[in-house]
Amino acid sequence: MADVKRRPYRSTIRRGDAPALICAAARRLFSEKGYLATSIDEIAAAAGTPIKAAGPGTVAYAGNELRGYGNLVLIQHGDGLVTAYAHAASLSVKKGDTVTAGQTIGTVGQTGAVDQPQLHFEVRKNSSPVDPKQYLPPG
Repeated sequence: MADVKRRPYRSTIRRGDAPALICAAARRLFSEKGYLATSIDEIAAAAGTPIKAAGPGTVAYAGNELRGYGNLVLIQHGDGLVTAYAHAASLSVKKGDTVTAGQTIGTVGQTGAVDQPQLHFEVRKNSSPVDPKQYLPPG
């Protein structure tokens, strides 16, 4: 695969900010797939495991109206950057809440179009999906 050219993003999320639940699964998925991914799907975790915000921001959406995602939280982090956390069993934030990096925003669940407890994590820049790997700590 050709190298993907990346431009730097100004954001309040920095490498190393992502919660441990995302990091371990992401490193495994990226090393297995070996290509540019735009989301981290099917991060298997026990139901009830806390979901933590990858960085500080404002909750733009918290609900279950988007088909297939179940309980979903979208956090705006500034400069057009948004993180998404789907399939939660419960949500502990609401639209308009300010969150900090590592703050619990819900718990892992099995809502939406999934057949086991898991977390779907996604990063978007100006509404376009971007490689979340650049926001994960090395390892």
